[in-house]
Amino acid sequence: MTIEKRATAGSMAGVAGVALNLIQSLLLVPLLLSVWSAETYGLWMAVGAVVALLISFDTGHQNYLGNVFNRQWVEDKVALAETVRSGIRAAAVIAIIELLVGLAIIVSRRLDLVPGLSEKSAVGVAGAVTLNLVFWVLNGSIGGVLVRLYAPAGLYAWAQWQGNIYRLAGFLAVVVAVSAGASIFVAMLAQVLTWSTFNIFTFWELRRRFPEVHPWWRGGRWSLAWTNFRASLLLTIIGVVEQAASIGLVLFVGHTLNPLSVALFTTVRTVANIGLQGSTIMISPMAPDMVRYHVSGEGGKLVAVFSTSWLLGTSLVTAGLTVGVLVVEPLYTLWTRGALALDRQLLAFLCIAVAVRQWAAPFQTYLAGMNRLRTQSVMAGVRAALGLGLAALLLPQWGLPAAGLGALAAELGAAIVAVVAVCPQLRAFGATFPAKASICSLVQIVAAGAVWISYSTGVPGWPVGTVFSLGLIGVLAWRQWQVLPGEVRVRLLGLLRRPIST
Repeated sequence: MTIEKRATAGSMAGVAGVALNLIQSLLLVPLLLSVWSAETYGLWMAVGAVVALLISFDTGHQNYLGNVFNRQWVEDKVALAETVRSGIRAAAVIAIIELLVGLAIIVSRRLDLVPGLSEKSAVGVAGAVTLNLVFWVLNGSIGGVLVRLYAPAGLYAWAQWQGNIYRLAGFLAVVVAVSAGASIFVAMLAQVLTWSTFNIFTFWELRRRFPEVHPWWRGGRWSLAWTNFRASLLLTIIGVVEQAASIGLVLFVGHTLNPLSVALFTTVRTVANIGLQGSTIMISPMAPDMVRYHVSGEGGKLVAVFSTSWLLGTSLVTAGLTVGVLVVEPLYTLWTRGALALDRQLLAFLCIAVAVRQWAAPFQTYLAGMNRLRTQSVMAGVRAALGLGLAALLLPQWGLPAAGLGALAAELGAAIVAVVAVCPQLRAFGATFPAKASICSLVQIVAAGAVWISYSTGVPGWPVGTVFSLGLIGVLAWRQWQVLPGEVRVRLLGLLRRPIST
């Protein structure tokens, strides 16, 4: 399967995933708010944030191994099997440590740091966190290593469809449980039981797809497990820093303002994250191909991937954001049933931050795929410092918009770091940075951002500006198309014509 076919198949699965997440968000929030109070909903979100922070110790190890799998799939299948089996050993140990850390936090009453947690709700929240961590030990840790085999095998789209079904199953479990009047603990129990049932199929399917690495628990080496784990520690720290920055911002909002602000902040961020999910739809399936281009020194193909990502990704994201400004407020009110008031300035800053992150996505995906840990650590540090720093400085006086401004500054800083890191590598391959395509896509972000700032500040006539911005985004997209290499344009047109001719 060619790169464009893999990208198309992965993008279709990604589009379905974004649509599914959108539907879930539109349905789940009003349902939860119709049964629970805004404070209880905030606690539910806090449970997810705490668990995400704890398991970030495992995610770095999984991502590191996934990048190694991409290289070894091409270079050495025997070494790949040994790496997988050794990685399973390390994953099991890491998961047990995460569970013990979580239990220590609960026993020492450190969960009291969660905004809005009362003596009455503490038991349910602690139980929900414990359930999720036990599930992770039994399912997520080992499974998270094994599913990294799908991408190098050209099965990224299949993995995405499985993930879509997995999330849908968990969503339906929560819907049924909450509709029956479930507490936070019971809702979490329903979700993890559903996910565990689904994972029985996933493990069976992985065994069928990759018999060369089964049995997973036999044939690995503790020395290799330790070597890879030690190498992944920096990536783990990066994940912890980014999770801590994100979750720390939620906690900071709750303690500086009030628990209701946590619900408002997380719902508005959910709206903005729809665009962020869309930004990774096309570039993620091509991560193994970028690794291959790097190994073979094909800098021109890397440049083509970057330019194509801006043409398709940035153009679609900025156009979507520009149109979305016209409908976001009534939809948000309908979504939250009027229980939460939309903060326009917060959403404006978050949406611009999403567009900036999309622009930098091909660079960051390439750097991550090559395990450029030093650069990734600098990006994580910049995100954390700018995001939390601006929030700490401005949140008490300015309120929630300060959190959005911090997120925007964080993404701008990380994008600059990524560009500085990638440019020398392109020169080493004899390739030239695609300046024209880059400038066009950046101007698209400025056009969409101008609309959102005008909307959030109440500038008269901002809807007219939406039409102008859409036109400018379209013209710039056409210019990006013109500067693409001829071969790339032919292959993209071939993808459009193929469904018509079949």
